[in-house]
Amino acid sequence: MGALREYLGSRARITREVERELLRLAERDAFASLVEHLRSQAGEMGKGAWPRTTKPLPDGLKADFTNLLALKHTIGEHDWAHSGEIATVLIAEHRGADLVLIDDGWGRALPKAVVCG
Repeated sequence: MGALREYLGSRARITREVERELLRLAERDAFASLVEHLRSQAGEMGKGAWPRTTKPLPDGLKADFTNLLALKHTIGEHDWAHSGEIATVLIAEHRGADLVLIDDGWGRALPKAVVCG
């Protein structure tokens, strides 16, 4: 995280959906160090030290988010599975982002489907 933070600096943003997922993962010992990056000293979600979180999805993107989430959701997954990838791609397109980092194979293919769709 340190090298990524140094490279991206104040340009980095994550969606609230990604922040929620990372905080959930941070409960596991292997990901515990995420908390120091994501939570402010006050410990409030959405007030992370780095990277900053985006504003919530604009109303015009909420239907696309809901539809994509329903299409990708499979039985046995938690309710918010894939929400981070979907929100990231929708917000990135909305903001005209130059770079999107996603560590998931399906998530990496999603921008092509949304932009070319």
